[in-house]
Amino acid sequence: PLPVDFSVFEPQNAMGCQQALGLPDGCVCWIGASQGAAGHVKGFDILLQIARLNPDINFVCVFKDAAPHYSPPNMRCYERLTHAELVKVIGACRVGLCTSRMESQHLAGIEMGACGLPIAAPPVGVYCSLDHFPVRLVPEPSIYTSAIRSALANPANPQEVREVWCKEFDKPVIRAQWEKLVQEVECSKS
Repeated sequence: PLPVDFSVFEPQNAMGCQQALGLPDGCVCWIGASQGAAGHVKGFDILLQIARLNPDINFVCVFKDAAPHYSPPNMRCYERLTHAELVKVIGACRVGLCTSRMESQHLAGIEMGACGLPIAAPPVGVYCSLDHFPVRLVPEPSIYTSAIRSALANPANPQEVREVWCKEFDKPVIRAQWEKLVQEVECSKS
């Protein structure tokens, strides 16, 4: 796995971030792509459906490629943010969302978790092995709404959420895993 820089991605003053960005409380954060194959893999179409079916929930989307030309009125879009900007956007939100059809890891979700957001996600990537707090697994698309609403109604402690992710994805933890793997490979050759 890839590590997350927990010195950059950390819980923020949610109200301060909301005020600075002009966002309401209770936003759901989604990070991904909107175009082509990448948009399909990241489940942009699923995100749009969720947003349209839940006009009372505000979504904040950060696009790695380009923001769509059209989005529902309950969706604020950003594109190509620096890490410092991304942390503020994540910090203004209360729940993270992954709609990916497949993932090798889902680094964006780990970054959201490092910032203290609970995640609603399908069983892909890292979520296959981390099926406990702070992840609400969504085995089928029809369950996204209830998972998001449950997370919004039952706020998690951002520091507790962060600790779960830090134990698994902090740089020293990942470095130790890679060193162990390299040592196993080197020892197997002799």
